[in-house]
Amino acid sequence: MGSPREIMENKLKVLSLTRCEGLKRTPDFSGCLSLERLSLYHCPNFQEVDYSIKKLKGLTHLDIIWCESLRTLHGEIGELVNLKHFFVEECDNMEKIPCSIWKLASLSELDMSSSRIASLLDSIGNAKHLSFVDLSRMPVEELPIFTGKLTQLKFFSLERCRMLRDLPESIGNLTSLQTLNLTETNIVELPIG
Repeated sequence: MGSPREIMENKLKVLSLTRCEGLKRTPDFSGCLSLERLSLYHCPNFQEVDYSIKKLKGLTHLDIIWCESLRTLHGEIGELVNLKHFFVEECDNMEKIPCSIWKLASLSELDMSSSRIASLLDSIGNAKHLSFVDLSRMPVEELPIFTGKLTQLKFFSLERCRMLRDLPESIGNLTSLQTLNLTETNIVELPIG
């Protein structure tokens, strides 16, 4: 039987922080380097992910959902080399994401629905392993041309992106795409055919 510190350092794989109303920032992760999954759900006062998250080289899943006070994330997120699943969902005040997330070579699932991020950086094309992207209910006005580089993308949702009026022609390069959800957008013309 190990001490609580030994358990945290060597054995803790999953940390779920649900409805932690007083939580304003994550703990220092230096003491739980074996963490593979981190979830924050319904933490209304949560504002910051600790910089030490970059030490979690084995982290594969990061969910931050319904954390209304969160406005931004630090660039250290881009150092999570094994991150596959990244959901920052229903964070109504989230205004920007770090450019560094586009260099996450393992990233395959991305959900940023219901955030206030207005523009996507052209670097999205660097996240070549993305197979699932949900940008529903975001104030996106246009998609970068480089979106067409996501050749492994199978599911792409832009549902209720009401400021979106057209799609780049490069969308035709998404040869693996199986589902494209454009429900309640203001799309005028589709570059299909």
